[in-house]
Amino acid sequence: MKPYNVTGHQLDQSTKSSYFTISFITTTNNEQYFLLHHILKQTFGVAQVKSSILQLETLQRWDDVHIVVINTTNTTTNNDQLDFRYGEYGISAKSPDSVSSLQVDGTTPDYSFNITFNATSRLLLNGGTGAFAFGPNYSNTSEWGIPAGRTGGTLTISGDTLDIDAEKSLTWYDRQLIYNGAPDSWVWFGIHLPDAGIKGSIWSFINPETNIRYDFGTFRYGKESQLVLAGYVQPSASRKWTSPVSNATYTQSWVIDFEDVGSLTVESITDDQEIYDPKQIGSPVFEGFVTVSGTFFGRQVKGYAAVEQI
Repeated sequence: MKPYNVTGHQLDQSTKSSYFTISFITTTNNEQYFLLHHILKQTFGVAQVKSSILQLETLQRWDDVHIVVINTTNTTTNNDQLDFRYGEYGISAKSPDSVSSLQVDGTTPDYSFNITFNATSRLLLNGGTGAFAFGPNYSNTSEWGIPAGRTGGTLTISGDTLDIDAEKSLTWYDRQLIYNGAPDSWVWFGIHLPDAGIKGSIWSFINPETNIRYDFGTFRYGKESQLVLAGYVQPSASRKWTSPVSNATYTQSWVIDFEDVGSLTVESITDDQEIYDPKQIGSPVFEGFVTVSGTFFGRQVKGYAAVEQI
């Protein structure tokens, strides 16, 4: 039995609602990019939309963030199938269940993208059931993901359009509903260990009700099995970066310990991966590409991940 109807979950707009997409892209001319697309719908009539692109060889980077006031002139919705547009950002379903095949797009002055991704395995249910204590008064968040959707489409940067190689690209789609607030800060990792066939969603945050830190990971082996592990996320005391724009300080290196299961070292590929515009409403956030190495279940592993720091 499913813990909830995921199609209904995709369409649920009754509370704070996050559609979060990270794409690890190789183009047909063998360039590699890390791309973020995020729509965060608030409960008070606005949505924050943001995106970023990082070229992984040159480390050249572009980003955009702004607030869209939701009204009939700049917002379209379809209550029967996922199809939301907030200004120049959109997400829509290409399958009747609003889950199996999805499309995201965004247009900014410097770049645009149009990406379609298809689920190639069962969903990853965070915490094992897709719900865990997150906010004040022990309130839950619901969260599930498609960790490695087969990805195609195009990127356009400075007028040059690049085709995505679907055989070498994947997308992590994360869907989250926040029912009664959230912690003041957190770190989240979406990890890929390709040689081991492992994908993991790792959270670290202090519960606002208990003041106790929760560190745990939800892992998928291959296409089917799922495992939830308690962990300990240790941020580096020395490798940090302070933004000259927001004055926020972000960790750039972590060790994530899962006791007898293994230990992972995570390193940011470049310091400045912050998304922030002081002219816009909202806190600064670090949405970065990181590398991963270590041991897991007795074997050496190596891979990459996305990290979000708030």
